[in-house]
Amino acid sequence: MLHFRDIDPHSPDDVQCLVRWANDDSIRHLAQRFVSKEQSMRRLQSEYATEMLGKAVGKGKCIQLIECHGVVVGEVSLEIDCDCIINPQPGTAWVGIVLGESVGRGRGIGRKAMLHVESLAAARGAKRVQIGVFEFNTRARRLYESLGYIEISRQADFTWWQGKMWTDIRLEKSL
Repeated sequence: MLHFRDIDPHSPDDVQCLVRWANDDSIRHLAQRFVSKEQSMRRLQSEYATEMLGKAVGKGKCIQLIECHGVVVGEVSLEIDCDCIINPQPGTAWVGIVLGESVGRGRGIGRKAMLHVESLAAARGAKRVQIGVFEFNTRARRLYESLGYIEISRQADFTWWQGKMWTDIRLEKSL
């Protein structure tokens, strides 16, 4: 059974999930932008994560943890009209998804999480949704395209991974 709940920025357990995933070498390159090899070697600290999480939630960013049978397996996030939107138009949501635990991958949870975050965006008045995916993350890109997202932009040399810079692909969907 899948359940979504708002993250508690004051909960050490909630913060520790995000820190663990941000520092997990098997997945961190999928959700984080690194502008250099040196930056890719840095690790997120709990104190900094707690501070940044509190600020983000305080500014209205929606961050929810994904629980599967009572186990936290990932997170979704949502911001409306943020600075990272390509071709900004009022009512555009920027969404993110991380399936941090391997037990949450390959089971349809990503698809359900995307549908959930889209419904959250619509409930908050969004008319369209944007998401970014690094070019090497073909699995995520296939998921987004299967949900009706279309490519709207590419930014070359956007993130560092495996010894080189990679392109960021922006996708969009009307709600």
